[in-house]
Amino acid sequence: MLALLLLAQAGAPLAEAQRRVLGQPILVRITGYLGAKRDQPILVTSWKVNRGRDIYDWHVVKLDVLSGNTAYFNIVTQLDFYSPAFSIAGDDTAIATFLATPPGEMVVVIGYLRIDAARRVLTLDTVEPVPATTPTPARDGEPRAAN
Repeated sequence: MLALLLLAQAGAPLAEAQRRVLGQPILVRITGYLGAKRDQPILVTSWKVNRGRDIYDWHVVKLDVLSGNTAYFNIVTQLDFYSPAFSIAGDDTAIATFLATPPGEMVVVIGYLRIDAARRVLTLDTVEPVPATTPTPARDGEPRAAN
């Protein structure tokens, strides 16, 4: 019994430290698209996110942590339990751009994600479309490559 108590106490600081890290706003860059899920590209995760009463399906193909001492998979794991995963807030122009993105069109979002016991909010700073790739003309005998 004493061993279990000591083991539980030893793990408490680690769990508390992780909650503190994720409780602070984390600057993230998220590449993904709104709308119905597609077969390609391979997804990191899919979230339901809300703005007011409206809920949107957001499919994430890349998640970069730009500040803080956490890994992207810690964020994904923390948000797995919630639906919607978080609310969208921030710059009015960025919010309007994000919500007006046509379904399936890739966008890159930069903003601060806050995950704590009371709330989960992504405060948008910038939203930009991902440029479409164009095929590069193939030389004789070489396969065609995409940019």
